[in-house]
Amino acid sequence: MKQNKISKAKSCLDTVKNILCKDIELMLDKSNLLYEMGKTEESIECINIALKLKPNDINLLNKKEEILNQFSETNFLT
Repeated sequence: MKQNKISKAKSCLDTVKNILCKDIELMLDKSNLLYEMGKTEESIECINIALKLKPNDINLLNKKEEILNQFSETNFLT
C-alpha cells in the first residue's frame, strides 16, 4: 500500500518535471524569436520566467548573458 502511494507520487513528480521542462523550452524558443524580432527586453523577460522555474540552468544563464552583452554593445554603438 505504502509502496503504491510512493510510486504514484513519483509518477506525478515526473509528470510535473516534464511539464516544467517543456515550459522552459517554450520560453527559450519564445525568447529567441523575440530577440530576432528586435524585442530584446521581452526576450530577457522570457528567460527570467524560465529562470524562475529553473534558477541554476547554465544554458538559460548563458543565453541571458549573451543577449545582455549584445544589447549593451548595440546600445553603446548607437
